[in-house]
Amino acid sequence: MGFLHSAVERIKGRQCEKLVQRTGNDVSLSTSLDAGIFKINLGNFSRVIRELVNVPDTAVALDDSQYHLCMAISNMKDNSKLKEDCIRIRLMVIMGFNQLRAILASIEEEPTEELKTELAKWLRYMNELHMHSISVLDPYSAARDKSGMTLEQIIQYQEIDEKQLQEVIDQVK
Repeated sequence: MGFLHSAVERIKGRQCEKLVQRTGNDVSLSTSLDAGIFKINLGNFSRVIRELVNVPDTAVALDDSQYHLCMAISNMKDNSKLKEDCIRIRLMVIMGFNQLRAILASIEEEPTEELKTELAKWLRYMNELHMHSISVLDPYSAARDKSGMTLEQIIQYQEIDEKQLQEVIDQVK
C-alpha cells in the first residue's frame, strides 16, 4: 500500500488544493507526488464506454469533497473523531483518484468490457464515498444516511488495509 503513504506525503503540511481539472472533454488528475499529472480526453472513448460520460462529474464532485474535507481538517484544532473521519475519507478519495487514473490509463490503451465493468463499479463506490463525505461535513444534510454502503465496504473495494490506514491517519493528525 505504498500509494497510501505517498498520499500522506501529498497532503501533509500542504495547502488545500484541487486535484481534478476539467476542460471540456479533457480531465486532468493530479493525485500523487511521483506519478505527475494524468490527462485524458474522454470524448475519444465515450462512444465505446458510455460510463465515461459520468466520470468528469463524479471526479469533480469528489475533488470538491476532498477540498472541503481538507479545509475542515485544517480548521480543527483538536484530534477529535470528526477530524479522524475527515482525514480517513479524504485519503480514501485520493486513493479513489489513483484507482481512476489506473482504470483510465488502461482504457486509453485498450477499452474492454472488463474495464467498462470496473469503471462502472468505481463510479458506484465513489458516488457512495461522496455521500459519506457530505454526511461527515454536514451532519444535517439530506445526504445523511443515504449511502447504501458502509465506509468499510468502500475500504474493502479499494483494497486498503485498515491498520495501515489508521497509521497514516495518525501521521496526518
